[in-house]
Amino acid sequence: MRVGVIGPFDPDSFADNIADCLPDLGVEVVRLGSVRGRYPKRLDQAIEVLSRWRPDFDARFQRRLAERAVDEGCDVVICVEAALLPKTVQRIRASGVRTIMWFPDHLANLDRQLMLMADYHRVYFKDPLLVDRIRALTDLPVAYLPEACNPHWHFPRGEPARIREIIVAGNMYPMRVRLLDRLHADGIPLRLYGARFASWIPQRPVMARHAGKAVVRQEKAEVFRSASGVLNNLNPSELASVNCRLFEAAGCGAAVVCEARPALQECFDIGKEIVAFRTYDELLVLCHSLLEDPERVRELGDAAAKRAHAEHTYQLRLRSLLEDCAA
Repeated sequence: MRVGVIGPFDPDSFADNIADCLPDLGVEVVRLGSVRGRYPKRLDQAIEVLSRWRPDFDARFQRRLAERAVDEGCDVVICVEAALLPKTVQRIRASGVRTIMWFPDHLANLDRQLMLMADYHRVYFKDPLLVDRIRALTDLPVAYLPEACNPHWHFPRGEPARIREIIVAGNMYPMRVRLLDRLHADGIPLRLYGARFASWIPQRPVMARHAGKAVVRQEKAEVFRSASGVLNNLNPSELASVNCRLFEAAGCGAAVVCEARPALQECFDIGKEIVAFRTYDELLVLCHSLLEDPERVRELGDAAAKRAHAEHTYQLRLRSLLEDCAA
């Protein structure tokens, strides 16, 4: 079987992890690329504006994407980007290629909801509440499928709790900045990784704790495992869902401190494999507890890694997806 993957292939991105793990299922992978190609950041923003003003711009580029999927002999195409046009999906399907959307983002990034107008064989969302709402009102072939960890990269590396810091990795949006600034003011030692702060966000003291880079693959595993904990607060648009950071950090053997969501308790044993919070006061207590108890950090991290690698790998998710697709 040949499976094409549509998405941006930055290291350790969603598409990169999917393409890296598919061969373990005996699948040949074709990295088809992003729906708009790759441009410098400023040009990329201009392309985004242009594509909304002139929809034919995306259509011309995506026509070549569809042609490549057919020319490469793909049996299945998995798209992880919201901007794939319904006409492009139609072109791919017209050649007998089964076409799947696995959308990895929260509700705020649904954008124009193009995947709901496209004729996919199946559309997977990570938010069970969104799936329930769509099923209740439409006949669309939607299903729930959370994200995962990649056992090739996200596995325990090194000694846990070696560095007395709480790690945060990911986008630094306003809700997160406010929370982290409060923790910083209360004396919690933080280390932040990921994209730099947007220029329009006012300067806050916690910004000095940013490492100035993102961490990916094995380096991410080392950073997560060596810290006293990995804080995973969730975007407010994660209504009932959890994010990829939960599964990655768990797979790396970190002590994960995750904001509570309904899907969380279905994935991990709260208190034994991860810890969870609903309020700031609960979070503050958990951070102090992990900073002061390295053995507790080890116990949580070891248990989380065991569960993540047994039940929450990309290989397991993709096997389920491909079996569902073939049914």
